[in-house]
Amino acid sequence: MYLLAARCSMAGSQALRLPWTSPVVALLFMLVLMVADAATFRRECHVACVSYHSFKDSLKAVQEECSRDKSCPSIVDFSGNGGMYAVCKPGTEYRKWSKVCVERKRAQAVNA
Repeated sequence: MYLLAARCSMAGSQALRLPWTSPVVALLFMLVLMVADAATFRRECHVACVSYHSFKDSLKAVQEECSRDKSCPSIVDFSGNGGMYAVCKPGTEYRKWSKVCVERKRAQAVNA
């Protein structure tokens, strides 16, 4: 509190610098948001959805697409056998599949 009072009493043109206006704090906040977004999926290997679409080159790209679509149940990762990533269709079935993983979307809390 003393430091804040001392800064407020500084003369003239020197602006008050608050810690949350720092570029470092902003970067850390963005990283926390990215980690929180990535944490919305639960990975399960040796299984795949049998109905999928929207092939992409990166896991992050399909995670982002699935996150935006409320009806998306999961994504599928075929990279273990040289394939790509895709979005699973709603109502799909899941089957055992070697070197393939699915990431099921976790239920999100709804703000009332």
